[in-house]
Amino acid sequence: MLQRRRATLGRSHPLTARAEILRALSQYPSADSPREIEQALANIGAAYGREHPDYGWALSASSWAIARDPRDNIRLLREAVGILQRTRGRAAKSRSAPRATSART
Repeated sequence: MLQRRRATLGRSHPLTARAEILRALSQYPSADSPREIEQALANIGAAYGREHPDYGWALSASSWAIARDPRDNIRLLREAVGILQRTRGRAAKSRSAPRATSART
């Protein structure tokens, strides 16, 4: 999927960037190139703005790879949650499953 999107849409397209982040997630916990992930995040931010749910998702999905240390990862995750809360609301469908899961434990 990533190769096809690079070929048809180009490297800077936000859908290509999303595929790049998904590829990185499939390689968790080791990322081949944090710089490529940072660039993918920057491409999504450039396309949609930093206050967009797609940017919030991308930040939350890639924080582990671009964070300098665990504290930075937590900071990035908090930023992502804030973006998603502001843009999707507290009761957004994408957040209801984790909340329900954590309530059971």
